[in-house]
Amino acid sequence: LTQSAQLLEDFEEKFKDLGDLILAYEADPGCGLPCACEREGHIASVQCHDCTSYRLSCAECFITTHINPPFHWAEVWDFEQEFFVRHNISALGHTIQLGHHGGACETPVGE
Repeated sequence: LTQSAQLLEDFEEKFKDLGDLILAYEADPGCGLPCACEREGHIASVQCHDCTSYRLSCAECFITTHINPPFHWAEVWDFEQEFFVRHNISALGHTIQLGHHGGACETPVGE
């Protein structure tokens, strides 16, 4: 065999293992199940790779746990395309309140 053919053969032998590793990183068996918060209709579909050991949650739980680290990326499961899509926290409906220590502004403009 040529060197290129040998490399391809070696890769083919490891291809299934590589695919399994990718799926283990991307997939979560809890995706689509009720969120741990147990609120009605809240589905676990958001993960955070910026946090260590972040548990898959609903969008509202992601926002709650990311009030103080608001620049982490939300990996949101796309149920139609069946993969995670990266979004910032505003895509989940959160507005970062500057100068209010994570709390809501008492005099918002435009409301």
